[in-house]
Amino acid sequence: MKIAKLIFISIITTFILIVSASQSTSALNVNDNCSQVEIVFVRGSGQDLKASEAERFRAKVEGRIKSPTEKHYYELGTETYGGHKYQAIDVDNALNGNPIGAAASSGYAFDYGRSVDSGVGELYSYLEQRNKKCPNARIVLGGYSQGAQVVGQTLPKLSSTIQNKIDFTALFGDPKLHLPEGEGVYPDACRGKNLSSWRRTIGDCHADNGSLGARKPYLPTAMASKTGLWCNAVDFVCGTSKFLYDTAGHGKYKREGGAIDKAAIEIAQKVKGSLPVDQGSGIDTGVPKPGLGTTGLDVAFVLDTTGSMGSRITQAKTFIRNSAQKIKELNGRVSLTVYRDSGDAYTAQVLSGLQSDTAELLAKLDAVSIDGGGDTPEATLHALKTTFDGLAWKDGATKAAIVLTDAGFHQPDRVDGSTVESVAKRSLEIDPVNVYPVVPSGVTLQYHELASKTTGQVIIDTGDTVAALTQALSKIETRPTALLKNTEYSAEPGKEVTYDASDSYVVDATITKYEWDINGDGTFEYTTTTPIVSHTYSANLDGTMQVRLTASNGTVANASAFVKIGTKELPQTPKAPTNITANVISTKDQKSTITLNWTPADTFATKWIIAVNGVEIGYVTGNRTSLDLTDVDRTLDVELSITGVTSKNELGNPGTTILAKYVTPPVQPPTTNSWLLQLIECVRRLLASLGILI
Repeated sequence: MKIAKLIFISIITTFILIVSASQSTSALNVNDNCSQVEIVFVRGSGQDLKASEAERFRAKVEGRIKSPTEKHYYELGTETYGGHKYQAIDVDNALNGNPIGAAASSGYAFDYGRSVDSGVGELYSYLEQRNKKCPNARIVLGGYSQGAQVVGQTLPKLSSTIQNKIDFTALFGDPKLHLPEGEGVYPDACRGKNLSSWRRTIGDCHADNGSLGARKPYLPTAMASKTGLWCNAVDFVCGTSKFLYDTAGHGKYKREGGAIDKAAIEIAQKVKGSLPVDQGSGIDTGVPKPGLGTTGLDVAFVLDTTGSMGSRITQAKTFIRNSAQKIKELNGRVSLTVYRDSGDAYTAQVLSGLQSDTAELLAKLDAVSIDGGGDTPEATLHALKTTFDGLAWKDGATKAAIVLTDAGFHQPDRVDGSTVESVAKRSLEIDPVNVYPVVPSGVTLQYHELASKTTGQVIIDTGDTVAALTQALSKIETRPTALLKNTEYSAEPGKEVTYDASDSYVVDATITKYEWDINGDGTFEYTTTTPIVSHTYSANLDGTMQVRLTASNGTVANASAFVKIGTKELPQTPKAPTNITANVISTKDQKSTITLNWTPADTFATKWIIAVNGVEIGYVTGNRTSLDLTDVDRTLDVELSITGVTSKNELGNPGTTILAKYVTPPVQPPTTNSWLLQLIECVRRLLASLGILI
């Protein structure tokens, strides 16, 4: 007996030591010294620890929270908490497409779900444990892609105590995005109305649900005002693109001046506001104001190469050589277009596209011959249209065209019929492009109209072309950065639209005036000193609008957006399929093989996306109406959905069905015929009468 007790005690002791050792080596971060600010980030699908988004978030947030404010950082998936460790399983199928044959395994979808669940479990346990150790710390959370989903699904599980200690949550590219203002043919977001408190930069006003469907409610009430949601343009994952696998924007949250950088500013402001003054004194809440657009500077040089331009072209070469380094420092790109007039050897040519290296541009310019012309006006308007249409302009960049000429222009243009109005219209459509004519004083009157209608400025060239070009670049560099909340607005006639340019700014000056051209015709209907204006359209419109900003330093800038009033074209996308059934073929260990059947509601689908619990497992061709699925985990109810996709990869509406969780049938006791029971009872009584008991 003593030996048995000793063996039992030894086993228990060994077990305790193993558990203690495991906990001491796998849960180090939670035992770190306490700080005033706890920072947690959750990486995206398929990413390793310390991926670029995570490292950018950490660097930008920690870079603003400086001494004496202490901070502590943890990346989910580093350790195990509460028996959970975040896996960040890859989602290549969902992003790249996976053709399915006659049958497919659904195990992948459940793996993704388990990955999210593991993240939720780890984040919840880590925050609970860390809060017990450091009850006075403020908390900051960030999540990218799948990580944003993990954070969002953890928030409602947290106690009110912990929720109250979270100063800010930043979500980037959330596949479970929900923005109710993006729903409908004419969404409120496209009118600048009823915007969610968590909405930050959203690349499309029609964004309503993420690629994995909307989480409803999206946030706990207590977290709505303390959360920021960013969804870049062209990001199918979070819903700004309805085109399948259109994810060009999904990797841009980490770029300079992008969503992560903006979130870090807001985090710093929130944390500083919640800490005592002495503890938050080291937090940097300043908002950087780059002197150019959010993504740099695009400048197109449009040069008249007719016979009288020899001296000016020579000086232009000097200017570009001297400015090459400065253009790079401004995150700038330059291009070269040369032009003459109708009847010459060429009318307009883009010789060098937009690029940061000026070597090719100078080589092309050196090879240009000065010739042609004859009559005084030249094909300037044609050259501008050629430039506007022939370059790959960068979204968000400050865009300008510097025209160098000593002559006026034909209107309408003799080559393509361009007018000042058509050039100005095309300028607005691009984002816009502002025209800065560098011309002699004798032709300024004609160019003032061109510059005004494109929100540029005329620079007088008195003979010192280098000085004039320098002045033009300075005007471009120091002008305001004009920004509108949306790139597109739409509404029904009679509905009010609100335009908001409050994100606009200027460096070392102030914005003194906002002028609003609500239909892009060059006439400004409103002039305000505040950055918001509302307008009700009474008739249909398919065009653009613009806001023009004037700054105290004498510069101007504008921003434009597309406007569709009563002209919205509804895409012909597949309706939700009907008669969806899930017939169980077999079940073993709570995993079933099923046949999924559906009936198309129209003929628009060229393929069908199959999803399990919101996670795509692949697609079948549009002529299919059934599919066998294996490995369907039935421990819980399973949502099965089928979504049609057009030949242009536009998603239709999903049809869904629920397969109930598997319930193990109760074990029935064996049945015995009643006559046999009676016989047994008779034998028992007979034996009992003989004194034999059974």
